[in-house]
Amino acid sequence: MKAALKFETLEHIVRVYQERGENLMGDLARPIAEALHHEVLEVFETDGYGKWPGFWWERRGLPKPGTPVGPKYGPAKPPKPLTPRQIAMRAKKEAKRELAAKREKKLRASFGFATGAVDRRYGGTRPKKSTKSKRVAKSYRRWQGNPKLLRDRGILIGSLTPFTAEDLIEVYTNVPYAKYHVSAEPRHVIPLRDFFDIDRDAFERDIVDMINVHLGRPFTVAA
Repeated sequence: MKAALKFETLEHIVRVYQERGENLMGDLARPIAEALHHEVLEVFETDGYGKWPGFWWERRGLPKPGTPVGPKYGPAKPPKPLTPRQIAMRAKKEAKRELAAKREKKLRASFGFATGAVDRRYGGTRPKKSTKSKRVAKSYRRWQGNPKLLRDRGILIGSLTPFTAEDLIEVYTNVPYAKYHVSAEPRHVIPLRDFFDIDRDAFERDIVDMINVHLGRPFTVAA
């Protein structure tokens, strides 16, 4: 009896692992990109792991817009008394409005037929611009229900796309305003909410496990 070692089998095993290592990027690029995409989505779902600043009304200690505690938010405040200068300015504006109304009435009396033709052609109404009150009401409707940070309309989170190329794995977005949430520039209005700031340690552990499974999967050895 004697111990024998088949070097052909050992060479075959080494060759298989070598080929798997050389093709590692091509075999795992897409799964790694999908895992990176999942990590970015988790940052969204957890509001930056609970570290993102809240909505503007939360940062100011105010109730959510549209709540039934006042016309806009919070209890109604009594109006401030007008200063003499403000009273004079309002009277001046009112006088200008009255003068403009008189001039328009005189013009309509002089050119009534022409203005009537214009009214008949264009429906008798002028296009109205959106007033500030309408814009404010629209913005309040946006916060109804249970809004989520950076997910109230789903445009930004829905634009995240995994991408792979030679020696490149990334997740990108083509939404132009995304840079204002992740930029390292000094901030004045929009707080920093970097949704690309993933848990790198956990992500690296997942990738190592993925590589180990890929390299260690069983293969047949010739007898």
